[in-house]
Amino acid sequence: MALSILRNGVPLDQLYGTKGASTAAATGCLQNGVDVNQYLLALADGKALGFNAGLSKNGTDFSAIFGIPTGNTPLPINGGTYNAVLTRNGSSGARCTITFTANASTWVLAPSGAAGTISPSGNFASGSIPSGATSVSYTWSNISGSVSPSNTPLTALTSSPSAIVQCTSAGTIGTSSGSATLTIVFYNSGGTAISTTTCNLGVSITN
Repeated sequence: MALSILRNGVPLDQLYGTKGASTAAATGCLQNGVDVNQYLLALADGKALGFNAGLSKNGTDFSAIFGIPTGNTPLPINGGTYNAVLTRNGSSGARCTITFTANASTWVLAPSGAAGTISPSGNFASGSIPSGATSVSYTWSNISGSVSPSNTPLTALTSSPSAIVQCTSAGTIGTSSGSATLTIVFYNSGGTAISTTTCNLGVSITN
């Protein structure tokens, strides 16, 4: 459940982790009549956010009550290899693309194409962004072909930043391919990396 209680415009459940085995002390801060300690990760089950939230209970800042997950929390695509193939239809301007996009709540890794039939035809994977993430960076390595942007520095998730690997073939015949390794790092509002994912992407065009 998304919380409507905000800290500098950021919902509390994007600042702290999701409730685990422990229940933090009641705060008196309610969402639909339920204390937020029923939604947020108790500090005992995680680690400190690293800065005060500016919200408190009896003089105790919420960051001394709630926490973020310990360690790295990679996406399910971590370590995976994803390939897309476009079978051209004889038209010029064939294009095969894999795009990773994230916004304030979800992420998706999907193939797309032009002037042909793309395989697979649906998303490779999708899901919710790591709890507490407010920004992301993309870094490419092992590049063969075209990627864009070349690298994406720390960028707010509200702008829905994308990372794209692509191959093209301008004529009506001919093959093309490209590949790259993409590293995706999500950060919390304090600028701390909380999730690092690396995956390999490959694209190709066939006649």
